[in-house]
Amino acid sequence: MPEGVLVVLDEAYVHYAPSLDRRKSEEIYRRRKNVLILRTFSKVYGLAGLRIGFAFGAPELLAAMNKLRTPFNTSGVAQAAALAAMNDREHVTRCIETNAVERKRLSEGLAKLEFGRCRARRILYLWKWDRMPRQFAMSCCGWA
Repeated sequence: MPEGVLVVLDEAYVHYAPSLDRRKSEEIYRRRKNVLILRTFSKVYGLAGLRIGFAFGAPELLAAMNKLRTPFNTSGVAQAAALAAMNDREHVTRCIETNAVERKRLSEGLAKLEFGRCRARRILYLWKWDRMPRQFAMSCCGWA
């Protein structure tokens, strides 16, 4: 990617992607001045209503973002909650573990409904639709 092109990595769900290594993206921004990494407190930290997140990037990129911060800044309450959330490792671990268990349960349940094969190695589900189960189709249409 040319240096003049800004590359933005949206890592909102990075905690739920067991195959991703967060440190790799952090190493990338240290080597490339045109990479900006965005993360949020909305997902694993459970602070969606507070609309707060953070970014990693070259000082020049962060300085440019900082110029826009004042009209769009977060509240002091949101900032305090984010700082507290960063220190609550037990909550984060519990959320990640619960998500993994439920992802497996969902995959197995949808497979039982004959949704076809599923790849849930990361975050999103990729389905190969062998056929749509009649029961599911009927319930989606409100005919069940």
